[in-house]
Amino acid sequence: MSSNTRLYVDGISDVSLINGMIHITCANLSKPNNGDGEPVAEDTVRLALPIGGFTQSLQQMHNMLTLLKERGVLTEAKPAAEEKAAEA
Repeated sequence: MSSNTRLYVDGISDVSLINGMIHITCANLSKPNNGDGEPVAEDTVRLALPIGGFTQSLQQMHNMLTLLKERGVLTEAKPAAEEKAAEA
């Protein structure tokens, strides 16, 4: 029997090495209790990977980053020094 669970997270709040496993803590944004101000990040799920799985995941993310750049979805950010020089 296969299980296909989808999780939505807004980002990664922490990456740690604990007992030989990489722990990736993910967070979701929620409204502050008073409803005013910036959203607050709340840790919601932790993913634990063996080091081999972590390095494989990094390669997959790198491949996706390259694809997003090739398609123009993302562009390279200029270093701050280059931006200042271009403004002058």
